[in-house]
Amino acid sequence: MKTVPVRDMTGARVGEEQFDDASVGQPVRQDILHAAVVAYLANQRQGTAAAKTRAEVSGSGRKPWRQKGTGRARAGEIRSPVWRHGGVVFAPKPRDYRVALPKRVRQAALREAVRDRLMRDRVTILAIGAMERPKTRAFASFLKASDIEGSALFVLGADPATRTVEMSIRNLRNARSVRAEQLHAYGVLAHDHLVVVQAALPAIRRILASEPPAQRAEETGQ
Repeated sequence: MKTVPVRDMTGARVGEEQFDDASVGQPVRQDILHAAVVAYLANQRQGTAAAKTRAEVSGSGRKPWRQKGTGRARAGEIRSPVWRHGGVVFAPKPRDYRVALPKRVRQAALREAVRDRLMRDRVTILAIGAMERPKTRAFASFLKASDIEGSALFVLGADPATRTVEMSIRNLRNARSVRAEQLHAYGVLAHDHLVVVQAALPAIRRILASEPPAQRAEETGQ
């Protein structure tokens, strides 16, 4: 059983939430996390890098001078990669770096990422009262009072205060916010601490309740 503190905006502990052993009892599946991170980073690439080969650069294909008798190095054409303004050897061309990852693996990766933060005691549940307007200073004070060091990812629910919380957090240097339905494994792993707003807690429990794909025998050594 894992106990996670519930804190208010002052950083004071006002309660706790329990997570059963099914959520934290097994080792984190590093293979699934690795696949998800590689796929995410690959999918961020634009793939627009391009350069011209010697066949594509402008210039004549005529031999600039005769082969022998000039004292100069041999040259076949001015488009040679050796020459200034010549073509590029193995020039990069636009390509698609996208990596397709099955939906079940993506869901499992998110589950493992949340479990990792849970097992490392890097999850805090935040009880937010009524907020009429954005208050960046209040959230900065909360992070300091809760001893949350490094970067923090606030997971928000679908309650009316979500927009106000988003506006409060976006000016904090080491904090980001994301709605629970948009959460992904890389976003969790890219931050040191997970701050879950109470309205998003049911979504986190649903994530932890999902089942990961079976591990292959050669990976387990059995």
